[in-house]
Amino acid sequence: MSIIRQRRKNLMLSGFLGFMLAALILTVVGFVFRQSIAEKLDLTPVVAIEEPVMLPSIVAARPIEKGSMLDANDMVTIMVDERCKVADHFSDVSELVGKKTIINIDPNMPMTSALLIDDTLIEKDLRLYEVSFVELPYTLTVGETIDIRIAFPTGQEYVVLSKKLIEGFERRVNNVHQGLLNLALEEEEALRMSSALVDSYIAEGARVYMVKYVDPDQQEAAEVNYPVNEHVLHLLQENPNILESSDVGAMLQARGVLNSAMVTLLDENDHPIYKVDMTTPGMTAGNGTAEQEEADIEAVPEAEVAPPATNTTTNTSTTGESTGGIGF
Repeated sequence: MSIIRQRRKNLMLSGFLGFMLAALILTVVGFVFRQSIAEKLDLTPVVAIEEPVMLPSIVAARPIEKGSMLDANDMVTIMVDERCKVADHFSDVSELVGKKTIINIDPNMPMTSALLIDDTLIEKDLRLYEVSFVELPYTLTVGETIDIRIAFPTGQEYVVLSKKLIEGFERRVNNVHQGLLNLALEEEEALRMSSALVDSYIAEGARVYMVKYVDPDQQEAAEVNYPVNEHVLHLLQENPNILESSDVGAMLQARGVLNSAMVTLLDENDHPIYKVDMTTPGMTAGNGTAEQEEADIEAVPEAEVAPPATNTTTNTSTTGESTGGIGF
């Protein structure tokens, strides 16, 4: 009995040891096989580390305000990775000296051509005028961008000047909406303002005012559509560089529409303020003779009309004082 028992124990021990040995062999084989598969599936590429190529780039050394003329102290040269360079960047300070900024520039902002304008591009006929008949908004600061518009009592409204920069202004003490406004105008713009001045006095209730741009850097300029009066148009025709001949007919037609509406205005006695004059200034043809353009309605005052209280004039014979402007 004891011999059988001993044999059974030996068999059980032998089976246990055999099982453990087989498990150990399988574990080793599985580990080796797993490592072999992992090495075969490892497809990670080996990337060679390259040294970055550094290039010079010009950035702002300090805050630069819109409209400033750049000098060498406004900029500094830094080295940047070629892969991180800004398109249309500058690498030489001398290329930027003398240019004018068109927006406010923060420190360390890369200098690009989109931020600048060549100061030599200023028009030769650009002059600084003082204007006194334009209504000033309650909130206005120097450097803001505006349109100047004229509104007639007939409901018609036109853009006289588009996207102009406020060079300066001074309000009247007794009326914050009146005062002197400084604008840089070209010859054509000055003539347009003269026509608007006349219209604002002839048409009682007409007003010339300004509107400000919300974001002038992003917003496009409004289209100028104000038709000047026939006398100013005649002055524009004398200078072919100011007004193209193709614009004359369209402006005469637009002015005729405006004058036709103005004829319907009545005074306090229900009499027409204007009378109709179907003639328009002639244009000198190539043969030197004056030819009559298509009939247009010209509004002329039938009786003297008192100017609106909101408008002022710089004519010394009317007010006794001059603003130093050009009659605006």
